[in-house]
Amino acid sequence: MLMSGELRATATQFGVALGMFFAFVAVCVALCLKRQKRLRQIAQRSGSKASAYTAYGESAGPGGGTELPDVLE
Repeated sequence: MLMSGELRATATQFGVALGMFFAFVAVCVALCLKRQKRLRQIAQRSGSKASAYTAYGESAGPGGGTELPDVLE
């Protein structure tokens, strides 16, 4: 009696929605773990710390960036 057609349909919809939610969360967690693993690989290849990485064209000094000449002066 409790499992009428309407109640069964509602329970099925709830179960599908709950399953999709948990699948979405699992995919997000997996992508975050994959990103952290990749960042650790980059850090190990470039030195002991992730901050040892410098982008192409930038200096590793205290200023950080490249000095561009003033062409408007």
